[in-house]
Amino acid sequence: MARARNIKPAFFKNEELADSSFETRLLFIGLWTLADREGRLEDRPRRIRAEIFPFDGIDVEPMMAELERLSFLDRYEVDGEKFVQITNFVKHQDPHYREKASDIPPMPGSENQILATGVTRTQRARILKRDGYKCQYCGSTEHPCIDHVIPVSRGGDSSDDNLQVLCLPCNTKKGNKIDSTLNQGRSDVDSTVERDVPLIPDSLIPDSLIPDSLSSDSLIPDSSSQAPSCDSAQSDKTKSKKPNPANPSAKFDPLDHCPGNVSAEVWAKWVRCRKEQGKPLKQTTCEAQAKQLEGISNADSVVEKSIAAGWQGLFPEKLKDNIHQFPTSNHTGFDKRDYSAGLVQREDGTYGLA
Repeated sequence: MARARNIKPAFFKNEELADSSFETRLLFIGLWTLADREGRLEDRPRRIRAEIFPFDGIDVEPMMAELERLSFLDRYEVDGEKFVQITNFVKHQDPHYREKASDIPPMPGSENQILATGVTRTQRARILKRDGYKCQYCGSTEHPCIDHVIPVSRGGDSSDDNLQVLCLPCNTKKGNKIDSTLNQGRSDVDSTVERDVPLIPDSLIPDSLIPDSLSSDSLIPDSSSQAPSCDSAQSDKTKSKKPNPANPSAKFDPLDHCPGNVSAEVWAKWVRCRKEQGKPLKQTTCEAQAKQLEGISNADSVVEKSIAAGWQGLFPEKLKDNIHQFPTSNHTGFDKRDYSAGLVQREDGTYGLA
C-alpha cells in the first residue's frame, strides 16, 4: 500500500543522484511511498515496476542495483525471502505513530527504530486528566492535543511519560523538535534529552552524499513548516479560539442539550455518531438542530435516519418524503348509482332481466 512521504529540495541537487538516470531518481522517490514506516519493502522488482511505472515498460532491476551501489538502499535476505531497506529512512522521514508497524524482518544485526504505538482512548483520557485538560506550555484549554515529548521519528514511544497535552497552536509550533521551553509545565519531563537525539538531516539521502554546497541552514525547514504530530491534527489554516476568560474551565457537553422531543438514548447515539465522524456537536449546532426538530412528532426517527445514513445533519423533510400518500381516485359516485334500472325484482328479492 502506497503512503504519503516527504521530499526536501536538496534531493534534486544531489550530485550523486544527478549522475543517475531520470527514471532511477523517480524510482528512488517511489520506493519511499512503498516502504513501511521502518523503510522496508519486499524486493520484488516486477511488482515495484507495476506500482511506480504502471504505464511504462521499464526494467527496475538495474536501477535498484545502482541505488544499492550508491548506498541509497540495502538489499538483504531472511529465511529465503528478499527485502529492501532504504538507508536512513526513519532518520529523514517522519512516519505517523499510527501507521501500521513493519511486518518485514529487519536486516541481520539491526532492529526496529520506531517504538511508538497508537494512543488509546483510555490513555488519551488519562493524559488529559493528568495534565488538567490544558496546554502544558500556554495553559490554553482550547483544542487540546496529545503530543509526544520526544517525537516518534526520533525514537519516542507512546508511554505516559512521553505524552503531554498541548493546544493546537503550540503543537504546531513544536512540530518535530524537542523544545525544552515547551516542557516548563511538566515537572516529570527531562528537557535535557535533546542532547542525546540527533538532528534531522536535510534530505532523505545518506549523510556522506550531501554536498557541502547543499548543507546550508537555508535548506532546513523552520519550525513554522513542520507538520504537527497531534493525534487529531487539523489544517494549518484552522484558527484557535481564545479561551473564555470568565470561565476557562467550562466545557460544553452536547448530552446536556438534548431536544425535548428526542429520547436521551437516541440523542446519545447521535452525539457518539458525530464524534466518530470527527465532527463533534457544538452548542450552536445543538441549538440549530433542536430548532429543526420543533413540532416534529417522530423526531427520534429523523435522528436515527441520519445515524443510519451517516449524515452529519438532521433532515426532517427527507423522512416526510418517504411517506407516500394514496392519490385521490377519480372513480367516485358509485354509491349514488341506480343499479336496478332495466331489471325486474323477483319474489325472493333478487333481480333479473325484464
